Amino acid sequence: MQTTVGSVQSARFDLLTELGLAEPGEALHAHSVLMQHQTEFTIYLPPHRVKSTMG
Repeated sequence: MQTTVGSVQSARFDLLTELGLAEPGEALHAHSVLMQHQTEFTIYLPPHRVKSTMG
């Protein structure tokens, strides 16, 4: 990924606020903002569980 640095002008975390995990207006004081113009990814359907290789 080739990210660029950004700055917050306007932002909301509605779901996080509803869950009590963020305060209204907290998004305006983000620690860092990284932007990605385009990201390619693959989605495999239908979804299924993947067995863990960890212990």
